[in-house]
Amino acid sequence: MWVAWGENSLQYMAADGTMLGEWDDDDFNFPIREILEYDGEVLFATEDGVARYNETSNQWLSLWEEGNGLPNNAGTQIYELWTDGTNLVVGGGDVSGFGQFQGGSVSHWDGNVWTQYSLGSSGTPGGYPLSMAECGGLLHIGIYANNGGVARLDMANDTFAGSFTRTV
Repeated sequence: MWVAWGENSLQYMAADGTMLGEWDDDDFNFPIREILEYDGEVLFATEDGVARYNETSNQWLSLWEEGNGLPNNAGTQIYELWTDGTNLVVGGGDVSGFGQFQGGSVSHWDGNVWTQYSLGSSGTPGGYPLSMAECGGLLHIGIYANNGGVARLDMANDTFAGSFTRTV
């Protein structure tokens, strides 16, 4: 079991509560925003990219970053991960040196190739992905920034099946 404590601690615990490992902000650019298992690895959405851990060998694997493991425009900070066991979707974004949001992205791995989508185009709301949930055969991606909204990704056809927003 993986436990992220606050803004700067990660622990790996056995089922009996024994701590198997612990890492702090010297090891990661916290916070960790999502943890999931995919293809025999544990993946962590971090501000550095996707950190990967092999529980069988108890070793950290190479970090997936924009252009190195992830598509070139995947975003420098990773905010969300989602999988159904076959597909992997990574939500990322970029910020300026002053912490200002610059653009969001959704990257879809279908088991063979990455497809990358820039948010704010192809009928999607602008912003960065904060949540993902599959419903009715579509992946609904909650997007934050500007007016935000929800983009609906049809992974079978690698297209967006529309989106919705609400402005007040």
